[in-house]
Amino acid sequence: MKRLISILLGLSWLLFACNQEPGIGGSSTIIGKIFLEVYNSDFSLLKDSYYLPDEYVYIIDGDNVTYRERVKTNFDGTFEFPNLKKGHYTIFAYSMDSTRTLPGYNLAVIREVDIDGNRQLVDLGDLTLQNNAGNKGTSRIRGKVYEINYNSSFTTILDEYYVPDFDVYIIYDNSVIYDDKVKTSFDGAYEFRDLPKGDYTLFVYSDDSTGQSPTGKITLTKEVTITENGQTIALPDFVVLN
Repeated sequence: MKRLISILLGLSWLLFACNQEPGIGGSSTIIGKIFLEVYNSDFSLLKDSYYLPDEYVYIIDGDNVTYRERVKTNFDGTFEFPNLKKGHYTIFAYSMDSTRTLPGYNLAVIREVDIDGNRQLVDLGDLTLQNNAGNKGTSRIRGKVYEINYNSSFTTILDEYYVPDFDVYIIYDNSVIYDDKVKTSFDGAYEFRDLPKGDYTLFVYSDDSTGQSPTGKITLTKEVTITENGQTIALPDFVVLN
């Protein structure tokens, strides 16, 4: 009887092992890198390309319809899904759709792979994404806004300070509208992050002390060029009047 029970338990364990679904709990690993191509607005000109940090990559186990896990890429664009069992996996990340035909202009870049052994290392190589929004990079532009308060005739200074909660705008690649805006911090500081290489115009609105503007406002601009990845550019202060 004991021998029969042992045989049945062994067969049960064998059937369980054979029917295990793919997923976490194994000894294999899938690795790869995310490579980004940055284009102009109509995808006609490649402006920059680099391995993309801080980007989500997703994994689907077997025939599931939703992803089980997502990870973010490292500083050099690498990603890793460790501790995987044998089975079929789908890895994907989202790219902009250069044809502009998909809903939301999002395109899934997909790789499928089978793990058929233990302690297996599967290198997917590069998954190449495309973007034209000007907001996928590794550089940043920062600065401060300084405000001078006058009386109504702009003849006497009443106060001056680094102004918080003030709107600063950025234009990428000579766009006709601004691409992003941020508000200054408590100390008047602002920062635009995750910028690719290219030409930028930053601007703020100031009161017009001359009285010539129909709206009573004028635009103050600063132009800057990011020439390399990982660059931090500190601009001189915007000085606005109020």
